[in-house]
This record gives sequence, structure tokens and C-alpha cells, in this order.
Amino acid sequence: MTAPVRSGRNDAGARPANPANPTNPACLVNPACLVNLARRARLASRAAIRRAWFRRASGGSYLLPCLLLSAVLAAGCAAAPSAPRPDMPGAWSAEASGPSFASNGSGHECGSDAASSGSATGAATQPAHPGATLARWWGTFGDSVLDGLLDRAAAANFDVRIAAEKVREARAAAREAGASLGPTVTGSASGTRSRSGTGEAQSTGARDGNVYATGLDLAWEIDLFGRLRATREARVADAQAAEEDRRDTLVTLLAEVATQYVTLRQSQNELALTRDIAASRAETLALVTARRDAGLAGDIDVAQAAALWHAAQADVADYENSAWAALARLERLTGAAPGELRPVLELAAPIPVPTREVPVGLPADLLLRRPDIRAAERTLASTAADLAATTAERWPTLSLSATLGSQASTVNRLLSSGSGVWSVAPALGLTLFDSGATTARIEQADARREQAALTYLSTARTAVEEAEAALYAVDRQQRRLPDLAAVLEADRTALVLAWDRYRAGLTDFLAVADAERELSTAALTHVRARAVLATRAITLYRALGGGWAVPMDAAAVSATGPAPRSASSFAGPNTSPATFPATSGGTTS
Repeated sequence: MTAPVRSGRNDAGARPANPANPTNPACLVNPACLVNLARRARLASRAAIRRAWFRRASGGSYLLPCLLLSAVLAAGCAAAPSAPRPDMPGAWSAEASGPSFASNGSGHECGSDAASSGSATGAATQPAHPGATLARWWGTFGDSVLDGLLDRAAAANFDVRIAAEKVREARAAAREAGASLGPTVTGSASGTRSRSGTGEAQSTGARDGNVYATGLDLAWEIDLFGRLRATREARVADAQAAEEDRRDTLVTLLAEVATQYVTLRQSQNELALTRDIAASRAETLALVTARRDAGLAGDIDVAQAAALWHAAQADVADYENSAWAALARLERLTGAAPGELRPVLELAAPIPVPTREVPVGLPADLLLRRPDIRAAERTLASTAADLAATTAERWPTLSLSATLGSQASTVNRLLSSGSGVWSVAPALGLTLFDSGATTARIEQADARREQAALTYLSTARTAVEEAEAALYAVDRQQRRLPDLAAVLEADRTALVLAWDRYRAGLTDFLAVADAERELSTAALTHVRARAVLATRAITLYRALGGGWAVPMDAAAVSATGPAPRSASSFAGPNTSPATFPATSGGTTS
């Protein structure tokens, strides 16, 4: 509690106190009055400077101080350096044009006729809907199970929830910085009992005494040169950068979930295809064994057929492990308990493929779409504001402290008319010498601002590079699919001819074994190529900044929906292994 300065009791017959008078205690609890006092103080100081200037300009004694003060005021009002503008290309390169995808029916289904499929790019392409955006790009895949997984991951993933808490922390820090612009009022109450020396007791008549005090204390730093305002702007920019980081985390998460879902469907399709190949080779082994028993084939033919069958059986275990690993990772990314998603995802389904054109737009659109670029820009704004706040430490600070309360020797006299006390203590502070510490802090803040500016430019350049590479990769993968489909058809025909020549006795079983191996490789390659196309499409959506418009507080949605389409079994030979190539690794038209 501040020591009493002046009693608040008026003499009898005194004129009523003016509410706007700084000596009036009522003015100390009126914010408008305090602001008026600060404004009057600034006006009075400026008037004094002007009077000193005109009065002493001829003698020059006050000329230098006035010039220094003018320089301080001008420096305090200097504008912060403007943010750099990334040099974005006007259009995408010719090699990276906007891709268009085939309908979802081009996904692999074991047991369908490949002759009716052609390439994945041969189907009619659905144009992008006029209102289509990148906010929910996964809707273009037309897979309800994928939709449910992404909605669930957006609500339950731990990384997204941690990022959301960081946003809440940053927003609270911004509110704290804004609160420093206003006054702080605290209440206090104290009681003191003291004993004085014998010499003082002779003058007062008593050695023991009590002092009780209560009141309100006000402290307020008036932001003359914008240091507090700049600090508040920096914390607001930090909160905005945290929000963009949360969105970037969400973009990365959704792309990762979709990629793992494609990996799961790829492994399931490869597993189903390999199991059917193994079943077909088992029938081939039985047929060759029967031919050997009839004297039409040798033991070497049986050994080669057995090797083919065991090789397929070994691949089955590998694909089972890949499918299990992808499923376990999906459960972790979506926040599901171990085994919770198995009833939904354990059945094989086609590999999802986008069904609409991608709204690529222009390279400059990445500045608005990609949250990592927006986060880098907000970080740059924060460092620029911190630089302004640090620079303002060079200039004087004006603070105002005031006390209004009561003081008495007994508690029951605290509210009496003669116990009121008050005090007002404006203070002006200026650092005159600190061995260059302030200059060093300003240089550090300026270096951080330059780092943030370079990071911003680098992030924008990297975004263009990633988008260009993703566009090019999707385009080239689409060009591969027709050739891979042609290879599959050629290997199917080669196997039919090899079986015909083997039955006619024109060749040995080695030609049939080679043709079966080539066909199996072509069928698996075709499945993997479609998975690669879907994965590259996801990478393209992620490079374009799609997916961050999902609300942060979205309700958890269970990854349910219509039962996934079960892949039909890989049809084995009915009468002879020659029927195997006609039913392998096809695509639905």
C-alpha cells in the first residue's frame, strides 16, 4: 500500500471538486478521465517544446535537444518493412497440365474381363462440377468407406488434436498481449502494529501504534511509441500461424490416410490375385502330374509346375503382411482401437480412382490454398511486429500509477470521513546506456524477420515445385496404363498359344511356365500401376492444398457405410489351365 500523500477531506465551505481535475480522487477511477489526463500531458509537453524552440532557437542552447526529440518521434512512427511478394509463375508448364481421370469403374476387380477394360484412361471422363473445390477432394473418389475414414481421422487423430490445442494456447497468448494495453487495478488491505523508540514516545505520548489501510492500486503503461500494440499484433499473427499449422497438419493427415487406404486396397487386390494364381497353378500341377503318369510328360515338367505353385504360395504370405500393416496404420491414424476397423476393411474392394477433373487453377492460387504458405506468411508478420516492438524499446516509456483508499489507526475508522488517502505518480523512463544490449536485441529481431521472409519465399517456391511434379507424375502415370493393359493382353494370348503348343507336343512345359510367370507379373504390375495413379492423385491434391476446410471441431464419424464391394474370386481353370489368362487381373469397364 502506498504511503498517504494527501487527505481527501475538504475544508468546510470549500468549493466542490471538479471531476476532471487531476487532484480530484474521483478522477482516478474514471478511465475517460485518465485518458484525458494523458492527452493533456502530451499536449502540455509539446507546447513546452514549442515555447523552448522559439525562445531559445537564437541562442542554440535548446536546439540540439529539440532535434533529438524530433528524431525520436519520427523514428517511432517509421513504418515497418513490407513483406516480400513471392515470384509465382503465371501458368503451369506445358508438361504439367491439369489431369483428368477415368471413372471409378476402372478400379481393379479380380475376375473381370480385361478385354473389355482397355486402359484406365480410355473411359469417358466426367468434367469437374462447377462448384467443385479442393476442400473435400476425396469425394471425387466415390468411395464411402474412404469418406468415413477421413471424417473420423479429422476428428479423432492425435496430431490434429494437439495442433488444435496449440491454436488455443496461441489465441490465449494474443488476448494476454492485448490486455497489456489497458490499466491494471488491484485491491489491497493491510494492518501494521509498530513500537517506536523512547525518544519518539516522549513526543507522541505512546510507543505502540496501529495502522490499517485498504484501497485500490492502478498501474498503466501508456503506449506512446506502439511497443505494446506491436507485441499484440505479433501474438495475433502467431495465433493465425498456429491455425494455419493446424490446417497443414490436417492436409497431411488426410493425404496420409487416403494413401494408406489405397495401399490397403492394393495389397488386398494383390493378395486376391496371388491366391487365385496359386489355385490356378495348383490345377496346372495336377494336370501336368496326370500327363506324366500317362507318359505324356516328364518329371522336369512336374518340378517346374511345382515351383510355380510354391512361388505363388510364398507371395501370399507377403501380401497378407502388407494388408495387415496398412490396416493397423489406418487404425492409428483414425484414432480407432486395434481391430475396430477390421469388420469394415477386411473385405477386398477396388482401388479408388478420381472420377472428375482436378481444379488445378493457377500457380498464384497456391498462396491462398496451401496452409503452409499461409503459415509462413503469418510467421513473417509476427517477426516483423516483434521487430517493431523491440525497436520501440529505444524510446521513452510513460507509466501512470495511482492509489485510492483509506487509512486509520483502527479498523472501524477506515470508512470514516477523514480516513481517505490518494496518490498519483506519473513516471517517464528512458534507457540512457545499456552497453549495446538494446541494439543487439534489435539486430536479433531483424535477423529473425529476414529468416522468416526467406522461409516464406522458399515455401512458396517449394509449393510450386511440388505441384508441378505432382501434375507431371499423374500425367505420365496415366500414359503408362494403356501400354500396361496391352502387355497384359499380349501375355494372356502368349499363354494360350503356349498351352496349345504344349498339348500338341511342339514345345516343352518350360514355355508354358515362362508364359505363366510373365502373365502373373503383368497382372500384378497392372494392379500396382492403378494404385500408383491413385496415390499420385492424392499427392497432387495435397500439393494443391486441398482438404484444410474440414472444421476443427467436426464430430467423430464412424467409418461405416455400405458394405465394400467384394472382389470376385480369381477364376481358375475349369477344364484346363488354358482358361487362366482369360480371367486374370482385369479391370471393370
